[in-house]
Amino acid sequence: MADRDYLTRLRTSDGPSHHLLVLLDQHRVLTTGQLARATATPERTVRYRLDRLQAAGLIACTRPGRETGSAPRHWWLRPAGARMVTGTALAEGRPAGMFVAHAASIAEVWLALVEHGPAVGVEVAGWAADRSGWQTWD
Repeated sequence: MADRDYLTRLRTSDGPSHHLLVLLDQHRVLTTGQLARATATPERTVRYRLDRLQAAGLIACTRPGRETGSAPRHWWLRPAGARMVTGTALAEGRPAGMFVAHAASIAEVWLALVEHGPAVGVEVAGWAADRSGWQTWD
C-alpha cells in the first residue's frame, strides 16, 4: 500500500516523480535510461523514484524477452497513474512485447531529436505520441 503522504505530494506538486508520470503519459513506454536522459537525472535517482511509483501502484514495468538479467526495464502507466496525470484511467493489463519495443523505439527518436537536433539546427517545438496520428474509421 502506498504512503498516503507520498501520493498527496504527487497530486499537489510538479516534482520530479510527477514529471516521470507525465513523460510516461506522453510517450506510453520509456526505459529507465530514457527517463534518466529525458530528465537529465542520474539513472540511480530515476530508478529510486520509479521503484517508489511502482510500489504506489502508479506504474508497472517489464523486461521484454527476459525478466532477469541486464535488459532494461520498460515502464508504463497503470490506471491509477493515468488518473493522477490526466484524470482518466487507462485499461488495466500488460502491454504486448512488440508494443513495448515499438513505443520505446519511437521515444528514442524523440530523445535523439532533443539531444542532437540543436547541433544541426533542429529544434523540437513539441511532441505528439504516435496515437495522435491514428486514423479513425467509421
